[in-house]
Parts: sequence; C-alpha cells; structure tokens
Amino acid sequence: MILLETCVTPGEGFSIHLVDEDNHNPNQSHSGKGCRPTRPWVMQALKQYFGHAYVSKYQPCHLDFDLDWNSSFDKKLHRGVFIGSKYFLDNNKLLQDLPAQQSYDPKLQEPFLEELLALPDIVESVWQIEPKVLLALAEKITVTRPLSPYPGWYFNIEWENPDHITQLRRALWEYFRKKQLQERIKLNLLTDLQLFLYLGNDISSQLFIAGCYEPNEVYFLSQIVAPGMTFLDVGANDGIYSLFASNYVGPDGSVYSFEPSQREFNRLLDNIALNQISNIKALKLALSDFDGTATLKVANDEHAGQNTLGEYVYAGVHCSDVEPIAVKRLDDLVDELGIQRVDVIKLDIEGAEFSALKGAQETLKRFKPLLILELSDEALKHQGSSAIQLLNLLEQLEYEIFTIGNFTGLPVKATSTSPLSSNIIAAHPDRPWNGLTASEQLQRMQSELGHTQSELDQTQSEWARPKQSWIKPKQN
Repeated sequence: MILLETCVTPGEGFSIHLVDEDNHNPNQSHSGKGCRPTRPWVMQALKQYFGHAYVSKYQPCHLDFDLDWNSSFDKKLHRGVFIGSKYFLDNNKLLQDLPAQQSYDPKLQEPFLEELLALPDIVESVWQIEPKVLLALAEKITVTRPLSPYPGWYFNIEWENPDHITQLRRALWEYFRKKQLQERIKLNLLTDLQLFLYLGNDISSQLFIAGCYEPNEVYFLSQIVAPGMTFLDVGANDGIYSLFASNYVGPDGSVYSFEPSQREFNRLLDNIALNQISNIKALKLALSDFDGTATLKVANDEHAGQNTLGEYVYAGVHCSDVEPIAVKRLDDLVDELGIQRVDVIKLDIEGAEFSALKGAQETLKRFKPLLILELSDEALKHQGSSAIQLLNLLEQLEYEIFTIGNFTGLPVKATSTSPLSSNIIAAHPDRPWNGLTASEQLQRMQSELGHTQSELDQTQSEWARPKQSWIKPKQN
C-alpha cells in the first residue's frame, strides 16, 4: 500500500503541471521544478502500479486541502490524500471515485474552527479561505441580541464596532457580498426559532453583524401580540416578523404573510418549513386599493426585500428583474379567506402603504387593529401619495399616531411638532394597548422631551464657546 498526500492542480484532465520552486530550500525541488498533477492523473497512476486507487472521504482540517474542486477559488496550494493498494479495501472513509465536493470530518471541524478564530490575522485572512469553510465559520459566530429596547438604533449601527468578532462578521459579510454568492446559514432567532440567512444582503448585515433587526419594533410587538390573535405581515420578505408573530399567537392564532416577489416568497416558505410552523398562511400577492395585476420591480440581491411597485429611494439599489404579480384589496381578502379577527398589521411595502390602507378601510373600521408601518415620504410620493396623505387617512379612521422614542426605544405619542421615526405605530383608542397607562405614556413623553432639551442645551453651549483660532501667531 501507499498513502500519498500531495499538491495537485484542480481539473478533470489527465495531466501534469510543472511549477517553479525554490531549489535553495532543502525541502523543495532540487532542480527548481515542482510537479502538480491533476487528481485524475494521480488516481490513474495508482491504479496502473497498484491495481486499486482511493481518495480520502474527508479532507484534513487545514486550509491547503480543498473542499470544492469545481470552485475557481484562487490560492497557492491545493492538496489531496490518495491511497494505492494491491488489494481491495473495504473502508467507509475511502472513495473509489473522485468527489467534486469534500468536507472535513465532522468530529474535527469544530476544533479547527476554534483554531481559525484564534488566528490574530483572521479578519485579514478571510479572502484566502474557501467559501465552504467561511460559511461554517459564519454560522459558528452568529449572535442574537436579547429582546429589549435599543434606544437610538439605526441601520448599520454596529458597523464600526471595534470588537474583534464583530469585525470578523463584517469581513465575512463583505466577502459574500462582493462574491455575490447566494449562500445561506442558519441563524437562531428569538423565541427558539431559526432563520435561513443569506449573507451579503441588507437584512443579513443587521441580523448577522449586530444580532438584531428593528429591535425596538420587535420588542414592542412582543409586548402586544398574544395567544389567539391574528397577525398580518404585509411585505413579509424572508418572514422575520411572521416567524416571530407565529410563536406569540400560538396554535390558536393565525399569521397571514403577504409577499409578492418569487425570490422572497420562496425564502419565506423555506423558513416556515425549517421551523415546522403550521399557523402561518403564506400568500404570494401584494395589497393595494384595487384587485388585479401589477408589475413589481425586483431589487438586486444585495438589497433583496426592497422590491417596489414604484421607484427605489436608496442609493445602490437597482432593478434586477420585473415580475407580474397579483394585487388584492385587504377588504376583499378578509371575506374570501373568512378571517374573523385582525389584531395587528405590520406594513413595510416600499411606498405602497397608503394604497394598501385605502383598500383596507372596512377592515380597519371593523377590527380596529394596531398598525406598525414604514413611513417614507419619498417612497410614498413615487407611488402617487405622501406621508401627509397617509397620516390624514389614519386620522380620518380615528387612529392615534405614536413614534419610536430615540432615547427610550419605546412608543411615544406623537404631537403636531414632534419628528416621526421611520416606522410609526397607529393605534385606535377603542383598543388600548395591553398594560400601557396614561401616566406611563406621559412619563415616556417627558423622558424624550428631557433628553431632547438636554441635547439642545449641549449644542447651544458648544456654539457659545470661544472658537480656537486656526491662524498661528507669527514667531519672533
């Protein structure tokens, strides 16, 4: 028998490739030329001289040993392990045919990942590691922020966090974004749920790097959604809100998830199946103020979820495809589906919120559900409405508006002069929030006003200080 570990050249042909080596290095080629055969050539030679040839099922846990032999991954050394034998070997760790994909021994992969994490230059070394290894590494270092308010949260708030592991997560996210690899990992969500997360897009930049997405809204809903309720997730995307709500409404409650994009709808279904959830009904359609069809602009993969019936409002988002989609009025769907109660509606549909509410007026009057919705004046204007029109419609339906407090992360009743958060809450006074008293609401408002005044005073104080001159005095 012979056990052969050697450098090879990736490829399917039967050939030898010569490379230059340092002939002054005693463990390299004396002549200055090295041999890099392809794997098929090695197997053919072993069969010729020994009769039987095998390759190891698992690769040694080392970055030189490839896992994906079809990949164009660029690195210096590609290694494999081969066995030649004059007798047939019956061993489940040996393969007679060359595999296109290999893996590390599951018993040894975890210690190897720990070794990688201990490398001082791991953040800079990400680009020298195979995608398959990076995925395992990414899944190992996922994080979930505890369910609580996050005052002052904004998109990419953790992007510059100097923490070593946070920066490693950022480097991994950047790798998959730039490579445009549609690879996914499993992320643990709150309430014992899991989510298939596609690295390299907007949502994963929040959930993977910071461990949360819209944490103040999610915390608020955790205080409101209760067993037996009916939750409507309009613009469900991958299903983050749907999964979260399904756990809170319980087996006696229902979640209706509306997602028109085929890409996001497939991911929504995958996440429902991953968690074996039975109380979510996924509907591949959009809500508006008419029944019929429309054309959906599907955003590029990095900005997956920003699909729109209007125009994109953020830089870097472009249309990768267009899809004809079904459009329905919620008022009609409630009757068609026999929905007997609606308690909470979350709307995030890239500027179509006004149209969806116009087509849901009878539902809102009948059930008076709590609403949590995105408010983007620019996106609304691209679809023929505005933030003022949307707020006026809610006022006509007797809804009160609440904003997410910047200093508390909690809902605060909006006034005519207060700035509104990007997501607002609309509540009908006939259905008060659970456990939210008038005194608590007043206390929140006073806290926000106090912090705002403190910031204003500090800013005015800064401006009042004598400014240091930038002109240096002349030297004698």
